[in-house]
Amino acid sequence: MDHSLMNGGFNQPRQGRNNDKAHPPIHPVNFATPNALSNQDERKVYEFVVRRFLACCSEDAKGSRDEVGILYGTEMFNATSGLAHNSFHSSRLEKHLNPLKPE
Repeated sequence: MDHSLMNGGFNQPRQGRNNDKAHPPIHPVNFATPNALSNQDERKVYEFVVRRFLACCSEDAKGSRDEVGILYGTEMFNATSGLAHNSFHSSRLEKHLNPLKPE
């Protein structure tokens, strides 16, 4: 568990550019244990809302990008991956941009 928000790392969320005035921003209002939620879909939505809210209150994510090329015989294979480094999103935002494939 990351305690950075409780240890002085809390940042006031920025004002967004768009506001359709339909409803206030979605945010968690109560703590819920996984067993308190009825099914897997509810758990996924709750986790998404909580992670999104906590990410909005934490420092900006920093990203990195890796590229690799492998020459195998006469074929060149390239892959690119990116990762956002933020304690609340890093495990969820890891995304392979290009799978290893021949050019």
